[in-house]
Amino acid sequence: LGLIILDLMMPGMDGVAFLQEFSKKQDNHRIPVVIATAKGSPVDEKSVPGMIRRLKKPFQLEELYQVVESYCRPK
Repeated sequence: LGLIILDLMMPGMDGVAFLQEFSKKQDNHRIPVVIATAKGSPVDEKSVPGMIRRLKKPFQLEELYQVVESYCRPK
């Protein structure tokens, strides 16, 4: 299935614009999205299609590993 870890502040195309394009493909809606965002940055889940969790930057690698393991563990 997979997992997308997405920084909202990207050059060229921001994370929300990416997700709007990405979500146009029907099969992509099944892929969970974790948003990486700076502390204090407001993130409205309604404006981020597919968002299941937010990682506040700077985050610890252990926290990232736990998120990846929880969504990408073989079943």
